[in-house]
Amino acid sequence: MSKSITLTALLEWLQSKEATWKPEYYAACIKHQEHPLFKMALETAFYLEQLEIEAMPQVALILFVLGVPVEEQPEGTRKFIQYLGVVNFLTSGAISHEKSPETLRKMFLAFAEDVRVIVVMLAYQVIVMRNARDSQEEKQRLIAQNTNTIFAPIANRLGLAQIKWELEDYAFRFLEPEFYREIASKLDGKRQVREQYILDVIEMIEKLLEQHAIEGEVTGRVKHIYSIARKMRQKNLAFEQLYDIRAVRILVDSTADCYAVLGMIHDLWTPIPREFDDYIANPKPNGYQSLHTVVLAPEDRTLEVQIRTHQMHNDAEKGVAAHWKYKEGRGTSIDQADLNWLRDHLDRVLEEGEEQITEESIFNENVFVMTPAGEPIELIAGSTPLDFAYKIHTGLGNRCRGAKVNGAIVPLTYVLQNRDVVEILTGKLPNPSRDWMSPHLGYTGSSRTRSKIRAWFRAQEIESNLQAGKQMVEKELARLNVRLSDEELRRLASRLHCTSLNDLYANIGAGEITIAQLLSRLPGEKPKNNFDPELMVRPQSKKAQSGIQVKGMGKLLTTIATCCKPAPPDLIGGYITINRGVTIHRINCVNYRNMLEQHPEREIDVDWGSTDERVVQADIHVTAYANVDLLQEISQLVSAEHLKITNMNMKSEADDTRSISFTLEINHVDQLSRLLDRINQIPAVLQAYRK
Repeated sequence: MSKSITLTALLEWLQSKEATWKPEYYAACIKHQEHPLFKMALETAFYLEQLEIEAMPQVALILFVLGVPVEEQPEGTRKFIQYLGVVNFLTSGAISHEKSPETLRKMFLAFAEDVRVIVVMLAYQVIVMRNARDSQEEKQRLIAQNTNTIFAPIANRLGLAQIKWELEDYAFRFLEPEFYREIASKLDGKRQVREQYILDVIEMIEKLLEQHAIEGEVTGRVKHIYSIARKMRQKNLAFEQLYDIRAVRILVDSTADCYAVLGMIHDLWTPIPREFDDYIANPKPNGYQSLHTVVLAPEDRTLEVQIRTHQMHNDAEKGVAAHWKYKEGRGTSIDQADLNWLRDHLDRVLEEGEEQITEESIFNENVFVMTPAGEPIELIAGSTPLDFAYKIHTGLGNRCRGAKVNGAIVPLTYVLQNRDVVEILTGKLPNPSRDWMSPHLGYTGSSRTRSKIRAWFRAQEIESNLQAGKQMVEKELARLNVRLSDEELRRLASRLHCTSLNDLYANIGAGEITIAQLLSRLPGEKPKNNFDPELMVRPQSKKAQSGIQVKGMGKLLTTIATCCKPAPPDLIGGYITINRGVTIHRINCVNYRNMLEQHPEREIDVDWGSTDERVVQADIHVTAYANVDLLQEISQLVSAEHLKITNMNMKSEADDTRSISFTLEINHVDQLSRLLDRINQIPAVLQAYRK
């Protein structure tokens, strides 16, 4: 209970919020203020008031505990109090550790018609946990078990962030006291240094906002002990390896300001791409919206930055309670998707037992979408309309031609959100696309869906798969400007355990082998995928490391020719110069051929070698419609692949399009393939290819 709020102050606050609060209620409150049950109810009312949740639940809670007769209750609280009386949850101790999951299941489902009752129950459980600090260890564990498996996940689902983290932290404290104390001790050990660092960062961000005339509020954000423990376990990290022990939150007025501030932060400090999440464009199933990014801030320390609007922050803290609108005598029912989740989760607790509900399964955030007939369908997070279609019926997925979500046509790569209404548009005959099987293209979010698509292609004519696969290989190699002989392709087929070149084509056409797998077997080393934050700040050498070997010779100076800029696995040749050692060209380079005609004696055999540090340059050309965000979108995609742009030029064409040319430093052509795929998915882009 907050020591700054007295009983009288709370009652006066209730009276100011609820006109039907009667003066005679004061006497009853004063009379019972030392009763343990009333004290618990009063602490719950204090807690709800601190969360800025509207007054009616507090009024009803206190009147319910006082036993005020129905005819003497304010009209607006009567229905609410009737719900509280369904199982008489406070006076019977139904929220205590003694009640079974089955009892709790019935209670929560009974109260689904008025979600405010569930919020009061969750708030009351916070008070139960606070008061359990002095209880015996066995009782603490029993209370914490119910809290961890039932109450905290429900608070999370309803978006009640404050309630959720308190329940999680208290439950963790009772269930794993040693681990809790270890983290708490490490947090406290350098608290002063960390707090001063955050204050310095806040000052820098405030100056940045002022320079750009953006109104904003910047605060340090407390990382809760349970969330730290969960991340340490999920990612198998030590406390010192966590990115977001140091964190700030920026609140601004509009969504546009959110993205503007994100760009400013990324300009100020180096971002770590894999730690970026856009929950504004893709909200969590509980409605949470925010931008999350991790940057290398001053002193090369990692810093988590959350950016959202004031309204998003209010919604994040209060969840369902942020949008309550009441009429006299009416409640607010829980929505169908949340109700389905509630039933499923509570049923799992009963079926598997509380001890079997793992942390991962509790917080697995699936999405619930609806058919046009109103039937709820559960899908994994990240699912698309194709996943929805194949979940309904394989035949429906095979005939899918498009989709409507909430009445509007959407691309098949659209990521479904909670409560979306999905309608599948079909053709008469099955005709899946081979592109659907490529995870990086984003058509499907489920491996099960891709398995169903592959099964369809396996059932088709082998000759059809062969021709399609051959076309896919030729198209991709042409786009990457890579030339391979049939003999080289046969060697690739052997590396991929195919009996012949035709067998390779047929497997690619059927989706058994992807283009990405083919590219990964091309000559030259694959790029490393392991992310190392140190690489983000390590200075790049001004001269790219080619790693090229000159056959039959010792180490000679080699230089990548700027006219054709070869990259692995291009077929290459060497030309001996007077002052620059051996220049490396593509064998089909016009300049290379002209020079050899004049000086054939200067030709020398070279190959790519195998050094891990090889970095070569590739020129990319993009044609697109005019779009103010185009360069930013391309830069973000390049950053996501951990590539570096060395120069970029853009010019306007007569037909109102834009031509963009830029040079990348790459290790291997499969990086280029992935990047071109993603650039070509930008709506404004007409084509993107390697020159």
